[in-house]
Amino acid sequence: MSSPRQRWLMVLLCLVAPAFLPAADENLWPVSTRRESAGPTGATETRTEAAGPLLFDHSLADRREWGLRPLFLSRTVTESDRTQDYLLFPFFYRTSQAGDTRWSFFSLVNSDRRTGTVAEPADWRAFDVWPFYFSRRTGAPETSYHALLPLHGVIKRRFGNDRIDFTLFPLYSRWQKGERVETDLVWPFYREIHGGGEGGWALWPLYGQRTKDGGATARSRFIAWPFWLERDRAVEGGTDTLRASFPFFSTRRAPGLRDDMWLFWGALHQTAPVAYDETRYLWPLWVQGRGADGRIRNRWAPFYTHAVKPGGADKTWVAWPFFRRERWTDAGLAQTKTQLLYFVYWNLDQRDPLRPAAPHARKTHLWPLFSAWDNGAGRRQVQALSPFEVFYQHDAEVRQLWSPLFALYRFDRRSPESVRTAFLFDCVTYRREAAMKSIVTETCDGIGSAIILAWRAFASLPTAPRIIKRVVEQAYLGSYTSLPIVGILSFFIGAVLALQSGITMADISMQEMIGTLVGESMTRELGPVMVAIILAGRVGSATTAELASMKVYQEVDALVTMNIPPERFLVLPRLLAVLFFMPFLVTVGIVVGWIGGAVVCNYVQIISVSPEVYFRSLRQFLSTTDFTHGLVKSEIFGFVVILTACNTGLRTRGGPREIGASVTRAVVISLILILVLDYFITKVLA
Repeated sequence: MSSPRQRWLMVLLCLVAPAFLPAADENLWPVSTRRESAGPTGATETRTEAAGPLLFDHSLADRREWGLRPLFLSRTVTESDRTQDYLLFPFFYRTSQAGDTRWSFFSLVNSDRRTGTVAEPADWRAFDVWPFYFSRRTGAPETSYHALLPLHGVIKRRFGNDRIDFTLFPLYSRWQKGERVETDLVWPFYREIHGGGEGGWALWPLYGQRTKDGGATARSRFIAWPFWLERDRAVEGGTDTLRASFPFFSTRRAPGLRDDMWLFWGALHQTAPVAYDETRYLWPLWVQGRGADGRIRNRWAPFYTHAVKPGGADKTWVAWPFFRRERWTDAGLAQTKTQLLYFVYWNLDQRDPLRPAAPHARKTHLWPLFSAWDNGAGRRQVQALSPFEVFYQHDAEVRQLWSPLFALYRFDRRSPESVRTAFLFDCVTYRREAAMKSIVTETCDGIGSAIILAWRAFASLPTAPRIIKRVVEQAYLGSYTSLPIVGILSFFIGAVLALQSGITMADISMQEMIGTLVGESMTRELGPVMVAIILAGRVGSATTAELASMKVYQEVDALVTMNIPPERFLVLPRLLAVLFFMPFLVTVGIVVGWIGGAVVCNYVQIISVSPEVYFRSLRQFLSTTDFTHGLVKSEIFGFVVILTACNTGLRTRGGPREIGASVTRAVVISLILILVLDYFITKVLA
C-alpha cells in the first residue's frame, strides 16, 4: 500500500475507533473522553475530560471534582457536604461547610468565619494580612483581639503565646505564656522576664542573666555576647554546667558527661545514660562518634557522612548534595529513601521485615521525566512527564490541577487483569479488563483432543511475532504471580526433607551427607514436581476458568466467525509462555529448597551441620546432569498442565455451572498426569 493511502487509512481508523471501544470508555479526544471504573468500595466512578486535559468532571465514591486546569478546581465531599474551591492553586483556596467559611490567598491574606454552636454560641470571625494586620472576633473578650503591626495591638493565643502586646514595635512588646511575662524595649536590646518562677533581664549584647526556680532550677548569664556565656541547670544526680567563649572554647560538665571544644577541635565523653564518645576535627566538618546504643556519627563533610541513631535510623551522604540514603522503620515497615541531588532522583522503598519475600512498595521520581508508584499489592502507576510530583508528594490538588497537563504517558494497573494505558493526554488509550476473575483450578480432559489442539496451535507458529505481546503477558501472569508461593513451599519442603533425613542420619553419624540428599531430591524430583503442582493449581485453574467462560458465553464462537483461530489467539501464547518461564520457576524452587535445608541443618541441635559442610556435600555429588534432568521435567510438566487447562476450557459445554466443573476436572487430571509422567520420565532419563 502506498504511503498516502496508509496515512488516510490511519486517519480513518482514528475517527472510527471510538465506536468500537467498550462501554466503560468513550474517547472522542480532544472533544471529550469518559471512562468508568470500580472504586475502592466497589462503587462505579466516572471520569470525564474535555478540551484535551483542560476541562474535567470526576464523580468519585466519596466526592465530586470539576474544574478548568490549571486555573480552577471545585470539590464537594459527599458525606460531610464540605465544598473546597481552588484558584490557581496554591495561590487561593476557599472551603465551606455548614455555614463555616475559610479562604486564604497564598497564606498571606486569611479569612475564617464560623457560625455559632451550642458550645460557642457567638459567631466567630478572623482576618489576617500577614504580617501587618491580625484580628479575631469571637464574642468573648478573652479570645478577641485586633493588632496592626508595627503601630499597636494585642494578639491572643497565637504564635506559641497566650498574649502578645506591642506598641510601635520593636520599641515595646510584651509576651505572656502562662505566668511568665517577657517585656522587650527596643527589641532585642533590652529584655525583662518575671513570673512563673522565672526572672531575669538583659541589655544585649553587653550583659544578661536569667534564673528559673521550681522543678529543675536553672541559671544562665552572658557577658559581651557571645564572648562569654555560662549556664547552670539542676539535673538528676547533679548539675549541668556550661561555660563558653565563642568561638574560642566551650566546656560542659554534667553527671556522666564531659564535652570540650577549643576553636574547631573538641571531644565528648558520655557514660550515662548510655556510653558515647565523639571526636571533632575542624568542627563541624569532621566528626566521629560511637555509642553503646548503636549510635554512629561519621562526618567528613562534604565528601561523606554516615549517622546511625539509637532506634536504628541510618542516614548516609556521599559528595553532598549528590547522594543521600536514609533507612528507618515506621509503622512496622522498613523504609529506604534514596536521593540524587535532592530531587533529581528520589526513591522510597517500603517492605515488611517479617515478610522479606513479599513485594516491596515503591515510589520513584526521576525529575522531570517520570514518576512511578507500586503499592506492592498489584497496583502500579507511571506518569511521564512529571515535574511537580517530587515536590508535592501528598498534595491531591497539585495532582488534580497540574500533573495531567504534563501527562504525555500514563499507565495504571489496578491488578494483573485490569490495565489502562494513555498517551498524549488521553488522545490514545488502551484498556484491558479480565473477562472473568477466578482463582479456582483447571486442566485437561481428553488426551486425543489435547494432541489435536497442540498440533493446531503450533501449526500457527509462523505467526508468533504478531502475538509476542500476548506471550509476554502470559509469561508475566504465570511466573510473577506464582513466584511467592513457589518460594515459600520450596523453602519448607527443603527444610522438612533435611529435618527428617537429618534425624535418621544422626543415628548413624552421617549428617554431613544431608546436603547431598536434599540437593539431589530437590533438583531431580521435588523441585519440578512441586512447581508443576503449583502451576496446575494457580495458573492452570485460571486458564481453564477463563477459556471455559469464553466458550460458555460464545466469545470463542465470535473469534471463529471473525476468522481468528482460537488455537493461535488463545492457546499458542500460553504454551510458548510456559516454555519460557517454567525453567525459571523451577530453578528458584530448587535453590530456595537448598537454602531451607541449610537453615534447618544449622539451627537444629540434633543435626548441627554448618552451612559450609552442607553446601560442600551438595556440590560434591550434584552434577550438571541432575540439573538438566530437573529442567527437562519442568518443561514437560508445564507444557502438559497448560495444554490440559486450555483443552478442558475450550471443550466446556452447557451453562455457567459447567465452568466450575471444568476447572475441577482440569486440576485433577493435571495432578494425575504430573505423577504418572514423573515416573516414566525418570525411568527414561535414568
